[in-house]
Amino acid sequence: MRKYFDSILVSRSFLAVFCCLGLLGCVEKTGELERGDNFVITNQNDVESFTSEGKDIHTLTIEGPDVTDLTDLDIKSAKIINIRNTGIKKLAIKKLSAVQIALNIEGNNELETIADWDIFKFMLGTIRIDNNPKLTDISALMTLKVYNGNLEISGNKSLGENKVGEEDSFGFNVIRYLLDNDILKGEVKLSNNHPAAATDIDDIGVTPGGSRRYIIASDGAANSFKSMDIVPYLHLKGTLTDRGITTLASKMKVVDTLIFDAGGVTNADKFFGNVDFNGDVTFTSAAKCTFPKFKSGTVIGGNFVIEEGCQMNTQVDAGAIVEIKGDFSVKGIKLSWGGFVFNKLEKVGGNFTYVGLTDAWTFNEMTKLREIGGNLTIMNCDIHGLWGFDKLTRIGGNVTISHNTDIALEGTNSGGAAGNPGFCRIRYYMDAGIISPDAAVTLGDAGGSVIDPEILTACAPGN
Repeated sequence: MRKYFDSILVSRSFLAVFCCLGLLGCVEKTGELERGDNFVITNQNDVESFTSEGKDIHTLTIEGPDVTDLTDLDIKSAKIINIRNTGIKKLAIKKLSAVQIALNIEGNNELETIADWDIFKFMLGTIRIDNNPKLTDISALMTLKVYNGNLEISGNKSLGENKVGEEDSFGFNVIRYLLDNDILKGEVKLSNNHPAAATDIDDIGVTPGGSRRYIIASDGAANSFKSMDIVPYLHLKGTLTDRGITTLASKMKVVDTLIFDAGGVTNADKFFGNVDFNGDVTFTSAAKCTFPKFKSGTVIGGNFVIEEGCQMNTQVDAGAIVEIKGDFSVKGIKLSWGGFVFNKLEKVGGNFTYVGLTDAWTFNEMTKLREIGGNLTIMNCDIHGLWGFDKLTRIGGNVTISHNTDIALEGTNSGGAAGNPGFCRIRYYMDAGIISPDAAVTLGDAGGSVIDPEILTACAPGN
């Protein structure tokens, strides 16, 4: 659990800041949190006629089954808001931006969603959501930018069912989002909600017997992350920068699954040079860093994926990686001349897939690759021959090579690089049993016209 913060003291300091900025339309002075008038709304007509103009609102209480819609309620800020025993199904308050002391949503038997609070940015006290039996959605809290109080959610029997892989807006994933983005500073209390709901924040998004998913989306979240030897699932994203990822480098030894989605990171060498990867490593389209330097002798325990649109600088030495136990997949990215330098990679346990790469030129640096356990696929790439696959002793699956810029049938490619083999190398692999007789071999020229392997003369490595 996160350390409890004195919500009143924190609230006062933030209130002073917001007042000076004119965000709350008030003047900070002694007794500010006690000042103001109390108002009660008990029917829909009151909702529609209420105006906050000229009012200093301490407590606004909205209650009664005749209240069914607060979407256009004229309320920008208040110290305390109570929403109790109403007939509201979808709770949206479009004009509310800040609450200083407490927001209480309790006993609303018809309430299904708390969503679409467009400008709700500042929560300086405690939110209590209690005994709303049909409630399933609290995504309104995701609009918050500052939340320096506590969160108490209890007795909502339909809220918070634990599921893995759902969006941030699903159930209690909203809470994880607020914590991972370093927005929620106070204590979280969860009790008596959906039968399959978490009661501890560390269990949100984790099925019984499953593993916690850690999402680090800011430098503040990186600073707050508690050191652990093995992180089962790590997603780096959002506003995380070089400073934050460097901080994480000293807080973990092994990551089972990594999603690298942090567009604000330009240099991740310290992190990747300190961590081992037991499972999948995925660089998404958001990644813009220079391709990181992994630990010497790195074995990727799962798949190694660089997704389409990734903007990493790839004219770098990736030679620290010696084995990828799963699939090796690179799709739809622009490489600097020569592309990745995987000059230590010896084995890919699964499929080897290069699709849609520009400026790849050749694979001439991939001289130690011995084995591809699955399929070999090279399609729609700007490459000029099959130079680099000279040491293969096994391709375990099918072979598809087609629609690439310039691969000759035999000998050197038309670009004139000496010793750069064309499709004749594939014929050699077939004759030598490196490709299984049962494998499907599909070869095509730049336009996709089929090339029959039977017309090719085998060329062995070195020829």
